[in-house]
Amino acid sequence: MKEPTFNVHFIEEFPFENISTFSLVFVPVYLCKFFRLTVEMSGTDMNTLPNDIDEFATSRFWETFYQKTGNNFEWYGEFRTFGSVLMKYLKHSDDILQIGCGSSCLADSLYDNGYKNIVSIDIVRSVIRKQIHRNRKRRPELTFSRGDATNLEYADESFNAVLDKGTLDAVMSTKTEKCLDRANAMFAEVHRVLKTNGRYIVLSLCQSFVFEAWINFFSEKNYMLRAVCGSNDFDSGVMFPLPLFFLVAIKLSSPLQDPVLTECHFHCRTFRIVLFVFLRLWKFTIEKCEGQFVHQLKRWANASSKHNRTACSAFTCEQGDWIGGRNPLNFERQVQILQEFDGNIRYTMYLVEDSTFTDYSSLYAIFIVPPNKQREWLYSCTEGRKKLCRLSKVKRLAVVIVRNSNYDIVEVRKDLDTIVMDFAPIELLNGTALYLTVDSPNLSSKILEKGVTMYSGDYLIMDEKEGDHLFRRIVFSEYPGVVQSEARLLQNSQQVDLNYLTCSHHSEFLHSLPAKWTTGDQEIRILIVGLGGGSLPMYIRNNFPSFHVVVVEIDPCVVEAAKKWFSFVADERLRVEVDDGVRYVRNAFFRKEHFDAILIDVASSDHVDGLFAPLPQFVAVEILQVYKELLYPNGVIAFNVMAYLESKVDEIINDLRTIFPFTKTKKMKNYINQLVFASLDPNYGDNFNSTDSDDSMSVIVTEFSANLTLSNTVQLSNSA
Repeated sequence: MKEPTFNVHFIEEFPFENISTFSLVFVPVYLCKFFRLTVEMSGTDMNTLPNDIDEFATSRFWETFYQKTGNNFEWYGEFRTFGSVLMKYLKHSDDILQIGCGSSCLADSLYDNGYKNIVSIDIVRSVIRKQIHRNRKRRPELTFSRGDATNLEYADESFNAVLDKGTLDAVMSTKTEKCLDRANAMFAEVHRVLKTNGRYIVLSLCQSFVFEAWINFFSEKNYMLRAVCGSNDFDSGVMFPLPLFFLVAIKLSSPLQDPVLTECHFHCRTFRIVLFVFLRLWKFTIEKCEGQFVHQLKRWANASSKHNRTACSAFTCEQGDWIGGRNPLNFERQVQILQEFDGNIRYTMYLVEDSTFTDYSSLYAIFIVPPNKQREWLYSCTEGRKKLCRLSKVKRLAVVIVRNSNYDIVEVRKDLDTIVMDFAPIELLNGTALYLTVDSPNLSSKILEKGVTMYSGDYLIMDEKEGDHLFRRIVFSEYPGVVQSEARLLQNSQQVDLNYLTCSHHSEFLHSLPAKWTTGDQEIRILIVGLGGGSLPMYIRNNFPSFHVVVVEIDPCVVEAAKKWFSFVADERLRVEVDDGVRYVRNAFFRKEHFDAILIDVASSDHVDGLFAPLPQFVAVEILQVYKELLYPNGVIAFNVMAYLESKVDEIINDLRTIFPFTKTKKMKNYINQLVFASLDPNYGDNFNSTDSDDSMSVIVTEFSANLTLSNTVQLSNSA
């Protein structure tokens, strides 16, 4: 074989070494140029190239091509250059279909790695005959047959995985309606033959119009979408010098509520910037995601000896070249920094700008939030962080939440130093950024239990000392900056103080109840949806003898944790039901049950359109009607609401007002929570205190101004 040669002019068109001058010529690219480079590297006669790019989609061209090339021809490199990524999405028991196999040894390599159930098809008869001849003795279980990917001869839901190594790129050789129709026909067949939870795995150069077609089709078909950059750890002599991407579409049984593209992984600064260039072009994606387009990126960096490689995930959008700072951040972005050794989130970083604020003294700062401050309004919601940006007097603020109990400002600085420069405004290149934090009382913590719940994922139960008191808390890994439940411990004891409420919304709920209920002998029925540690129902049982409480909790793991760590005990006046809250409410309606008060206190591990709590199904109009039927005429229902967008709270209130004569909101001081009340009694407001002003902002700002401290500055540079 001849030594590989390279098309010098082609390489010059894509100056990967000089990222600062990287241009959009990469997207779209001409498939002929990719093909030319691949052919030259293989030492193949260049006369095999087509005169017309549309010929890539014809069987006539491929018959001629494989006759001339003769030997095995590997599009986009050999298995050893990308196999480790591919095998992450395959199981040895999978039934696998490879479309457009050509003369590639992909099926051979997979077979040798334990994947035996592989069917490969191609439109070219000659390569199928060669594949059969090459593998019939060494790999007798492999199946090769002539077939058209746009008209597959297999039954519905026949395969767990469909592999596509360059076929989509050949089918969509140009940005034309004809090519798009062919691609959609192929997508439809792939969708038909895939089983639920099956994967369509494409190895592609990821031209923008190819990626657009892929997203447009599979986002409408209940698929989880991922984009992963293939490994660039190539062996000498077999390197394919262009960034290759795995596009993975996972077939789901029900639609996702998340944005279209859930993840994008890639492994170096060059490829990351390439993908950012891609993302900024796709307005169609942004429209589908209502202004937010979620993707993930992985960048390996020497952050510190403890976290020597860092993975980031980020929000980006079509709003402009914000990553380089040429345009402002039009809405907040989130970046998650993962620990390589276990994949858990180490930090969550929010990038904030307030375009209306011009009186800034610095361009960029990094604000590190101590763990015991993370639940406060200023740090835990978009509006609060925007206020924090103004108070810090910076153009762009990176608000960093430390996601576990090991808080050391020096270690945090080491971790962040090599990351924060990637998100600085362009004016700050070769400049400095400030590290800011806020004074915090000493906080020590002890992890009591780690576990996984059925519905909320990983959790920690820990004791944390603040001042003179010890608090027991439940924290979910997927819920940044929010303690799911907490209770204060008795002094010099490991027992929970059942006569003390630490959560302000619990106290506000009880304060909203009529005084005659809490002091009288009449039986009062309370329904609480969401148990947590059980502090509120235990407090009610201990202090209000006439109250009878029903608590509904969907997750049995939470019930067990409440019993084990929070002294929760059920009895005849305190009943706990392990059930879906909405289902229980509906069944209670059919049983003709009634309650004096209802508290909906449930949250999600992820926000839906800016709403963390309650879950959307608990505030749907049809279920609000059911609450109305469950309440006594003078009863009240309260919702613990956590929303990043005030408009979501307004939507809930507006829906309640169509059903209930009385509605009211009460914001929790210093926190994102607010209680939304509703009652059938138009005069129910008489039960509230007459002075109900919310001075939380003034308290926060005063505290912040008094305690803001400045850490050392960090020098930013152009290099990663």
